[in-house]
Amino acid sequence: MKSNSSIIAAYAVYVFFAAAILIASIQINDGHFVYALDDTYIHMSIADNLTTSGNFATNKIHFASASSSPMWVLIISSVYLAAGKNLMTPFIVNFLFQLLSITVLNFAIKKSGVTKYTLLYMLALILITPFPAVLFAGMEHSVQIFFTLVFVFFSLNLVSSGKKLTKFDLPVILISSFFFGGIRYEDLILVFIVCMLLFLSGRRLFSLGVLTSGALPMLAYGLFSTSHGGMFFPNTLLLKSSLPALNAEGIVRFISKAFSNITEPHILVMLAVLTLLYMINFNKGLKFRDIKQLLLFVTAISLIINMCIIEYNHNGSFYRYEAYLIALGILAVSLSIHGITNNIKNYFSAINSKFVKASVFLLMFVVLSPLFVRMLTAAGILHASMEYYKQQYQMAQFCKSYAGDMTIALNDIGMVNYYTENKIFDLLGLADIDVAKHRLNGTYNTSVIESLGKKENVKLVMCYGDWFDEYGGLPASWKKIAGWTMTDRNLYLGNSTVDIYVTDPADENYIREKLIEYSGRLPKSVIFELKN
Repeated sequence: MKSNSSIIAAYAVYVFFAAAILIASIQINDGHFVYALDDTYIHMSIADNLTTSGNFATNKIHFASASSSPMWVLIISSVYLAAGKNLMTPFIVNFLFQLLSITVLNFAIKKSGVTKYTLLYMLALILITPFPAVLFAGMEHSVQIFFTLVFVFFSLNLVSSGKKLTKFDLPVILISSFFFGGIRYEDLILVFIVCMLLFLSGRRLFSLGVLTSGALPMLAYGLFSTSHGGMFFPNTLLLKSSLPALNAEGIVRFISKAFSNITEPHILVMLAVLTLLYMINFNKGLKFRDIKQLLLFVTAISLIINMCIIEYNHNGSFYRYEAYLIALGILAVSLSIHGITNNIKNYFSAINSKFVKASVFLLMFVVLSPLFVRMLTAAGILHASMEYYKQQYQMAQFCKSYAGDMTIALNDIGMVNYYTENKIFDLLGLADIDVAKHRLNGTYNTSVIESLGKKENVKLVMCYGDWFDEYGGLPASWKKIAGWTMTDRNLYLGNSTVDIYVTDPADENYIREKLIEYSGRLPKSVIFELKN
């Protein structure tokens, strides 16, 4: 029992934070559970359509490559098949995989000979990653973290030990590489790095098998998508990322973005800690093939590459895009710190001055404070959930109550798509191949919006009108009749105001009447304004 006390305590702390935030979130949203992201509802909608109609779609009929993580859709749809559709499914799946990640970290550090401060390392995983923020985002990142720890630790342990491949290693590494490579496309970078190390360690055939296993989900989805009229990569991936232009300006912009991302305080601190520990280990005589050095090296290189290619966004991201590498970094640091704890103790014991000791502790706190800031994102989850409740949830409930069989045009499709049976026209193209192609080709403009709107028989539009100024604006034939403005501080939504339009004059009076009727159900901090 004593040997398990640390992990039991870690579980207890994690469950406490999860329960506290869950209760607070439901209370501030008038008894409703609301995820802190719109994307969560898109994935649930696709999973629901996949289980009920057999179509990978947001509109039940037409294929929509609207998910940046098709593997996550398959996981959610599998749960739906087993237990039925449920709003809490992404939350529960995330919760379970985060518990599994704590378990894997505990296993890895103990297998590596770490016996002290194990609770501290598990708490760092929970709070610095940060688990609460990732949990309430309701996306695929908890699954990503779990398979990162499993795949990298077991693979690098094989490289380090030089032992023969066991019956246990083979399925664990191959299965984890399959799910890890499939859960998010950028994971293939880490898969490739690990496979290179396996190859260089003499396991050439096995490394190719692991690489194939990791790349298989991407290849399978690409072929599936193109066979259904989509593009090889998901629309979201193509629209939200871009390759640098092969000219001086493009290269400068790429370098500038990469430098800006890497020098984010919490990223820079993590890289500095990884580098410092690598140098200390090297000075102690540890070889590159030592598991400690391999973990430090792989984490640092992967983190640098990841920060060079992602479109980093503070608000709304909740640090989730690099969370799997921070979790891996905590594992790497845990193993290396264990080897120098006695040196650190001896150093502080040799300091006689209380002032000097206090100064050293203060300096360490200041240097490491950016990592502690990541913990505070859990508080932001509550505000984000409240914002989505006061805007996106209200849009969904209005459409569910009054939109009938109208086709609705939106720039954030998630909640309306999840809560209603209406056909959705995605103005940004995440779920619409025609819009996506026009945006990628630079031909998306007012006339295209109007033409596609007519083609899809759009009747009601609820969007951020000024988002489309860069394309020439929304069609003049779409009449703005109202707006909802959230007066709370907006930290996570694309805009505080949702503009409401009708495309057919015959529907104007009906929509006006129903908007007035629904206004009594709006939260008090949302201002309803009718337009002439």
